[in-house]
Amino acid sequence: MTRIIVCLLGLLSFSGYLKAQTVESGNLFSKIETILAGMPASNSDNYLEPDAGQLTTWNKTIDYLLAGNYGLAATEANSIDYDLIEFTDTPSGKKYYVLTNNKSNYWGTYVFYPEALRPLVIQSPHPKYDTNTGLEGIFIFQETDALFFSMSGTHRCNQGIASSCSGTTSVCGTTEPYKISDMAHSVSSIFQAVTDNLYTQIDTTYFVSLHGFGKRDSDPYVILSNGTRETPETDYISRFKNNLLQEDGSLTFQLAHINTNWNRLIAFTNTQGRLINNSIDPCEENASTVTGRFMHIEQEKSKLRNDEDGWQKVANALKKTFSGPVLAINVPTEELFDLYPNPSTGQIFINPPDDELEHLAIYDLLNKEVINYSSERLPESSRLRLDLVNLPNGTYILRLKSTVRKIIIQ
Repeated sequence: MTRIIVCLLGLLSFSGYLKAQTVESGNLFSKIETILAGMPASNSDNYLEPDAGQLTTWNKTIDYLLAGNYGLAATEANSIDYDLIEFTDTPSGKKYYVLTNNKSNYWGTYVFYPEALRPLVIQSPHPKYDTNTGLEGIFIFQETDALFFSMSGTHRCNQGIASSCSGTTSVCGTTEPYKISDMAHSVSSIFQAVTDNLYTQIDTTYFVSLHGFGKRDSDPYVILSNGTRETPETDYISRFKNNLLQEDGSLTFQLAHINTNWNRLIAFTNTQGRLINNSIDPCEENASTVTGRFMHIEQEKSKLRNDEDGWQKVANALKKTFSGPVLAINVPTEELFDLYPNPSTGQIFINPPDDELEHLAIYDLLNKEVINYSSERLPESSRLRLDLVNLPNGTYILRLKSTVRKIIIQ
């Protein structure tokens, strides 16, 4: 992972970005807690699958959201009974964008953080059944400064209709197929569409799926899986396990790609995991290859998911696991060339080292080059003026040979 990924799809034809239609402030954790408290329970048939048109509209919503065009994102969301809320979290002062239903489409709640430090997507597919995993999810999302948080909108057993996807479970009563309201086992869902969008459009996203289980005597406290038996080139799960063990030495583990004889709760039928591991049919077929971008975490309750102390351990382990290259652009200012003012309204001055005047480029945060200054265009001066007034407001990366700086246009 060589760069930070947060926002902007390079839709630079817009002269500026609109505001979300709804503006709120307060405690984001408390807001999610309230949504959870009102979430429909099991066996009440509130959940209905989105149709093809609604999925198309949702994908447009996410495209606009990632591009920072919050006005159009809000318009698309409203057309399918969702609100886009520009939410300022008062404890931290950070600004988030929250997609939540305003009527009866219980497809889940989704939170985007445009100033993310880590391209993590934190997922809580069973917040009503796997106790505390919804609250744990939003806590970890905020603690790690992650990119996105996804939380399903009902109990996993809310709808009686069976999912067409493979696999069975006894969580809703007798052993039977998963329900369409089970977001980890359905492909015709907004939850899956968000996963697909973030996976395909941002090639360094990493998905953390939070779950809980009742521990048998033969079980460890934590079961980790990448959705396959294969070990990826970069094994973040093993790194995470080691970092989590540093947080709590009493934990015990099973890793499905290390102990290939372990078969309990290994997520091979999880449709997000199948998709991320490039299954030919995420609904029906287990993945046969591994991308290394999916982590399924099964947690016994008392050690990790019971309260904030346990959630903090998971967050700390994730921060250690996804440090270094992910944060490479956040080097202290004093170690780099002078750049000012930053933030800027469009005109920036830099004083680069004389031996680094050969090439300078500006990239958006999806690594698309938006301005290129060749050596012929750079003025012969120790002080360079860059005119960026035509760029939409947002965050960009200035690269000058081996050094980089994050710049903000506002």
